[in-house]
Amino acid sequence: MKILSDLRAVTRITQLGGIMPIFYGNDLENFRIGVGGRLYGQAVALVLVVATVFIGEDVLFSAQEYKIMRHLQGDTEDINRTIETLFCIWSYTSVVLAFVLNSAKHYRTLRDVAKLDEYLQLHGFQENYSCRFLSFGLSIISASVVIVAYYYVHYRSDINGARECILLSIYALQMFYSCMFAIYLRCILKCLTQRIAFLNQRLDNFTRQEKLVYDKEDWRELSNLIETFCKFRYVTENLNSVTGVALLFYFGFAFYTVTNQSYLAFSTLTTPMQLRSEYDTMGLSLAWVLAETATMAVICSSFDCLSSEYKSFDSLLSAMSPNTWLIDMAPHKQRTQIHSRRISPYGAAIYNDAFMRQLTAPATPEAVQPNPVFDDINTILWVLKASGLLPIYEQVSSYEVAPPKKSNEFYSCFVRGVVHSLTIFNLYSLMTSNSKQLFYSYRETDNVNQWIELLLCIITYTLTVLVCARNTKSILQILNDILKLDAEVLRQFGIKLSNSCNFSIKFLFVITCCQTYIMVLKFFGVPGTITPTSYVLIGFYAIQNGLTATYIVFAAALLRIVCIRFQFINQLLNNYTYVQQLKLGQQQQQSSMESFPEDSLFIYRTHNKLLRIYKSINECCSLILVCFLGYSFYTVTTNCYNLFVQISNNTGASQNILQWCLAWLCLHTSLLALLSRNCGATTHEANETSQILARVYGKSKEFQNIIDKFLTKSIKQEVQFTAYGFFAIDNSTLFKIFSAVTTYLVILIQFKQLEDSKLDDQTGTQAN
Repeated sequence: MKILSDLRAVTRITQLGGIMPIFYGNDLENFRIGVGGRLYGQAVALVLVVATVFIGEDVLFSAQEYKIMRHLQGDTEDINRTIETLFCIWSYTSVVLAFVLNSAKHYRTLRDVAKLDEYLQLHGFQENYSCRFLSFGLSIISASVVIVAYYYVHYRSDINGARECILLSIYALQMFYSCMFAIYLRCILKCLTQRIAFLNQRLDNFTRQEKLVYDKEDWRELSNLIETFCKFRYVTENLNSVTGVALLFYFGFAFYTVTNQSYLAFSTLTTPMQLRSEYDTMGLSLAWVLAETATMAVICSSFDCLSSEYKSFDSLLSAMSPNTWLIDMAPHKQRTQIHSRRISPYGAAIYNDAFMRQLTAPATPEAVQPNPVFDDINTILWVLKASGLLPIYEQVSSYEVAPPKKSNEFYSCFVRGVVHSLTIFNLYSLMTSNSKQLFYSYRETDNVNQWIELLLCIITYTLTVLVCARNTKSILQILNDILKLDAEVLRQFGIKLSNSCNFSIKFLFVITCCQTYIMVLKFFGVPGTITPTSYVLIGFYAIQNGLTATYIVFAAALLRIVCIRFQFINQLLNNYTYVQQLKLGQQQQQSSMESFPEDSLFIYRTHNKLLRIYKSINECCSLILVCFLGYSFYTVTTNCYNLFVQISNNTGASQNILQWCLAWLCLHTSLLALLSRNCGATTHEANETSQILARVYGKSKEFQNIIDKFLTKSIKQEVQFTAYGFFAIDNSTLFKIFSAVTTYLVILIQFKQLEDSKLDDQTGTQAN
């Protein structure tokens, strides 16, 4: 059985822990769960349940005996650690119980996959998945938690020997089961993803066939693909029911642990230097946060990959529709002229419309001439090319760009190498005392905020450079797709679409002014003689912020270009609506509706192309966007906090810091507003097409059939522009961000008060 062969690497270890049932047989005829396998799983679950009851009771009623930092942390920290330990015990026990109780369904799920594999292997499926390096890395991270915990429990605490063994056993079991759970889910979900991807490839080959009529064998093949796909959906639902309870308890524990350990780490950082050694649990907190974050990332990314392939199947299936419409349009006469009988998408003289650039002569896409499509963002493109974030492509013709030459590729690689070298230098400076000069006149909480902000800036820009280097071909494909679409519009309607991206120049000017002003304020604010290291840090910090912001403006401009083209086809479709048709006479109605079958095919194909461009932009930018939004959120929060500190300071506010904070808030707020507005507008126009189509007027049954086919396909599905799938970016994003800023601003103020109370306690102790 291929599925068992694919899971061989994780089978033994997961069966040992009771996660995966112990199976017998390697083919469908003798594949079964033995009695011994059932009893072993139940025995493991029983032992864990009994141990959970007794250990949980001891942890709950003897919490003082499990304190890592006895008498040095407050009641809140003690309660949080006790709850965390109880969550830990119940988490791994629930994982094992969920799998043991669902072992029969687990067995049926694997058997169903094995049956489907027979069909896939018959058609050439041979893929397999290996996650050796990922498993090794996750195992090392999980083991580090136990090692660090041993150091704190054995050397830094007063826990007795028996309870020390109990606590370390709890941590070890949690790390073992969470690691095995994540690796097993990764393997089985990626195996399913490969199978769905194989179906998608076959469906894609099917939809690319240019046939006027599909024969019986074609439809039989399509039917088999859809049936297999539906069976895989059923398999996924069964797998979800097997792992659902385990996922619920694990994510509950992971969320609580990451929250609690992050609080403890930040509390340690904000502790005055003279008290930090007594309160320091930073190592254990970082180990927990890293391990749980990595485990959750592995699980979530696996589900996301599978979900993406399912969505791709739906998109590919809907792409068949234009080919089948060719049969419906056969009775209509083919047009001998390009523009003369076309309905205008504006209902008036097309030369005065905002979508169009005026043509002084009949234009053809084949003519080699300067291309005006990206005129509005030429400056942005030049900056991004010079900084290595975009490839220095070649202009082949008016409607095509080619990959860069070798010399240009070498230049881009050289710039990226310089950037990474400076990044390593800056990270080294931040981790050592070389950057100490930058953290002037701040309390401990303020120093930590400033340090994290610098680190997030470096990470965001470095990730932007890496993602841009990886997506060079994708960016060129997006540009070429936009150019080809414009060429088709020009050929069909004689119209050159505008872009309305003049805002890019304004934002580039704002970014330059803000970063220059912030850099000057920083230079003047640093006390004493500025060291060369500080010059490099401040200068490169400004460049990193400026280029990251410029790329965000570029992404917003691309979305604006796509939005204009969605608006164009919506305007074209709007002329066939009932209200617009009533404004025409009977003869004009008949004449205009004659072009509806051909126009509907053009609109559908163009809409699908725009959706592909829209999704390609999202895929290229999503990781950059989620990092930028996180960095921007943190920057806005910390600068609001600094404003609060300065305003509430009894000794008077620092004008330098006030101006610094206002400049940052101005820059990031404007960028967030620009990104949210363009994402929201493009998403709205993409979803608007199906709503307009529902109002299209057509008297004949033939026209109604075309409309019904149009509406029943993916064009009526909701589309979203997301930040790496975490959340949708639209007009509501600003409200969500500023709501979160308000929440975390209150938390930062509480940390400041905690720091003040620790200083007061120390002062009182010294006085006594």
